[in-house]
Amino acid sequence: MGKILKRVLCPILPAAGTSVELPEQESNHVVRVLRLKSGDQVEALDGHGNSLIGLLRIAGKKAWLENPIGTDHQVRKQPEEETILPLVLEVAIIKADPMVWMIEKAVELGVRELVPLITDHCVVKVEGKGPAEFQERWQKIADQSLKQCGRLKRMEVLPPVQFKEWLQKCPNSAKDRRYWCDKDDRLKVPDLLEELSKIPAAELRNEVVRLMIGPEGGWSEGEIEMLRAFSRSVSLGPLILRAETAGTAALSIASAWIRLARAPLDKSLDPKRN
Repeated sequence: MGKILKRVLCPILPAAGTSVELPEQESNHVVRVLRLKSGDQVEALDGHGNSLIGLLRIAGKKAWLENPIGTDHQVRKQPEEETILPLVLEVAIIKADPMVWMIEKAVELGVRELVPLITDHCVVKVEGKGPAEFQERWQKIADQSLKQCGRLKRMEVLPPVQFKEWLQKCPNSAKDRRYWCDKDDRLKVPDLLEELSKIPAAELRNEVVRLMIGPEGGWSEGEIEMLRAFSRSVSLGPLILRAETAGTAALSIASAWIRLARAPLDKSLDPKRN
């Protein structure tokens, strides 16, 4: 078994026989955290589904990625369907540590996109620092998780958006199914897995499954009215879950079901698997 290489983020992969400087944050991680040295081999990711086995060149606090000429150092592309699922997590902004944890798990579970929602009962206020600063921080967290879990294409973290504005901009549709986890009626509404199982397997290639998770303080009455109009209410079981637990539980159920439902299709399309 070959040596497992350290992974680095490099937005623009160098052409054969050239090198590019790594971003400042990534150079700092390579030099100070990973303690790598000039000449070390690494796997570089551009975040768009491409990777490259390259060599590091380090001078002081700066690091460069070199792409030597040769077949071992060609750019490799990972088909999106292998690791990225048609899953979007629409989540009310929660406190710092739980939010970081949920972002990391979303990346690991194959989520395509994460939408941070500003709701009526959000504890975290984004107005002070501004939505752009929150988005930048969360995207960096998602990108670091990307390096650890094996996927090559980044999970996009959108700028924080007002809940009502988002539902009006991105309503539920035939090819965009949205489910919200209703803790108050959790014993009356269908289970999430039960609802997902109603989607024909063939449609899971083109449809997007949106999972909406509320804040620590719960949804307001006005938001619940909009949720009932724009989405399907589902249950995650008989117990009341914390926001970060509910998000990860819902994603685990959805990702497992989508992979299982798509497996027969993948097998029928690939002669090597018959």
